[in-house]
Amino acid sequence: MKFNFISKKYNFFYWLVKFSLKIHNEILIRSPASDGKG
Repeated sequence: MKFNFISKKYNFFYWLVKFSLKIHNEILIRSPASDGKG
């Protein structure tokens, strides 16, 4: 039971990171001019 809870938590965290990276990449693609301003 405890292991299952940790697994679900990890899966959610993994999905969240994947989703964040996807949005981040889309923002970079839409605004390439802001890439060099840092």
